[in-house]
This record gives sequence, structure tokens and C-alpha cells, in this order.
Amino acid sequence: MTADGPVVVYRDRSEGEKEIRDISIVRLKGDKWSAPRPVFQDGWQLNGCPVNGPAVTAAGRRVAVAWFTGADKTSRVKLAFSGDAGETFGQPIAVDDGNPAGRVDVLLLDDGSALVCWLEKMPEGGAVRVRRIRQDGKLDEAITVAPSGTARSNGFPQMARADDTLVFAWTGSRVLTAAMPLPSRTASQKPRIETALARYDQAFRGKDLATIRNLLADDVLLYEHSVRNVGVADAFDNHLKPEIIGFEDMKAEFTDVRITPGADIALVTRQYKIEGKVRGRDVTAAGNETMVWKKVGDDWKVAHIHYSHPCPRPAAQSK
Repeated sequence: MTADGPVVVYRDRSEGEKEIRDISIVRLKGDKWSAPRPVFQDGWQLNGCPVNGPAVTAAGRRVAVAWFTGADKTSRVKLAFSGDAGETFGQPIAVDDGNPAGRVDVLLLDDGSALVCWLEKMPEGGAVRVRRIRQDGKLDEAITVAPSGTARSNGFPQMARADDTLVFAWTGSRVLTAAMPLPSRTASQKPRIETALARYDQAFRGKDLATIRNLLADDVLLYEHSVRNVGVADAFDNHLKPEIIGFEDMKAEFTDVRITPGADIALVTRQYKIEGKVRGRDVTAAGNETMVWKKVGDDWKVAHIHYSHPCPRPAAQSK
């Protein structure tokens, strides 16, 4: 329902023998329905029924339509926005990850962006995916809600908003459900997490111990092989501080940094390489680092660190 009245979208079928199966929209004006108009002319020709219809959502005069097409022998999930209650639509935006089965659903968010849910085919089967698309056409990273089949029996995943939570339902061996924070809320946290991580790295390289300690949560948990430090005093005083002080002429490099933000918690994984001198001896340490950051008040702090790197192995004993 738009501010101007109801709209209906559906998979149309062209007259004659062409069998074009594109998406059309009709609008109720007064007591009469408008003539059908294409949301976009994909030109998908199919001599059969796709069983893969569109989805529409509206807020005021804003409308978003999502659909699946197999035009040009290429499977795509697309989204188009309208700012005039469905009278006209902008150019469609490809939403999927390259091999969709379709079965779409769509929601509009308060900031004008849209969430599109669909089934994506994968080598191991399939997945229910959701992605946020901004008004300017920029795409957030797709999120896998859950593994799923992609057969017709898996039906159409549905999503609904409950305050700041998204609730999904789809068909597997039975009706399955899942919930997650709104991607718009989680995506907005990523720049703040990046800033906090940059502060941590700068303090690490500069041996700014006060900043390092301040960025640790009170209940931080640190693992490194068999070492386990619990709480900020133990993790800082007995692990991080001695190691940082012990390095001279330190150079630290972090690569393959991956940030998965949440509303109040975030996962950071990366690889590290630290070079310097310890007691006058050249040392190079390299490995993987996992960090869990959590929101404490208005700040992001480190709740967990796990270092993983090769262990020195004892020389094999001769027989």
C-alpha cells in the first residue's frame, strides 16, 4: 500500500507466441486499475511457468520491487526503486551473488534502503541470503541466514521486521525460522569498529600502553596456545604489556583484515607479522589473530583475543 493507493506486481505473460515473462505493475487510481506497465523489460522468454514471482514493499510514495529473471540465459535477482508510488522505476540493481534460485522477498527500511532475501545456489546445496541495498544502488555484503535447499519444495523465504530484529521463515524438512539484527544497524557500526581497531594498532606499534589497556574490556579473555589470561589485569599486566615492552625497533603488519560487525559485538580476523629485537636478538613472529570486540557504553572494546602461530617442535630423537 502506497500513499497514493494499492499497487500489485506480478509476473506477466506477453500475448502471442513470444512468451515474455517479465514483471508488471498495476496501480489502483480511484476505483479503476491502471493498465499494466513493466517494472523493467528484461525480455525473459520462457515457454513455461517459472514459479518464481516478485515481491513488493512500500512506505509512503517509496516503492521497492524485487524479482528473479533468467533473461539472456543468466539467472539474476534484481531490485528497482520508485519514488512516485510505482509510476516510474529506476534502473534495476543486481542483488544476488552470481547463482541465484530466486524466491525473493523485500522490505523497505527507514533510511530508504531495502533488504532483499533470496535463495542462492551453492556447491554444497544452497543458502537463504539477505542483502541491504542503499538508495544510491550501493550494496552491503550479503549475509547467509542459514543453509537451505533450492528446490521448489523449499518455497519462498519470508522475512518480517520486529523493531530492530529481522525474523525469517522458510521451508526445509519442516518450517524453519531464524532471527538477526537489522543489517542497517550492524553496517553502521563498521566504521566505528575500524576506528577502534586502528587506534589499537597505532597504540601497539607506538607502545602506547595506556591506550591499549583502555581498549580492553574488563572481562577480556586472551588465548595463545596453552596460555589463558582472564580479565584486563591478567591479560594486560601478564601478557600484552611484557610482550610490547620487550620488543625493540618493532614493525607490525596486519593483512587480510576481515570485519564482521554486529549491533553490539563484532568479529575481526586477520594475519599478523611482527619483526623486531628481543634482548638484542632478531625475532619474527607471524600467525593468525582473532579478535572479538563488544560495545561497552558508547565505545568498542576488545572482549577476546586469540593468537595462533606455529609452535617450535622438539627435534626428532634418533633411534
